[in-house]
Amino acid sequence: MDTLYDKWYHHDRIYLKEEADMEKRILAFDFGASSGRAMLSHFEGNQLKAEEIHRFSNDPVVLNGVLYWDIVRMMFEIKKSISLALAKGGFDAIGIDTWG
Repeated sequence: MDTLYDKWYHHDRIYLKEEADMEKRILAFDFGASSGRAMLSHFEGNQLKAEEIHRFSNDPVVLNGVLYWDIVRMMFEIKKSISLALAKGGFDAIGIDTWG
């Protein structure tokens, strides 16, 4: 019989302890002023390991004299990065960090 210590809850789903102890992989995006990158990360013991799997240009577009991020291009690069991460074994979560 399971005890409360053998399982934990997250978003209405019960995870058994063995499942919770499995390695989790995170696909992290960093969008800067002129470039972006995708990193595939995981913990090895107490150490965070990160591998850059994709780097791309983040060039702004001008519309009516105003600079904007090229969201269509950014979505293309996100989808490409997801495909690359899936080819490297997949991931459990996505995080996005932006500048600007």
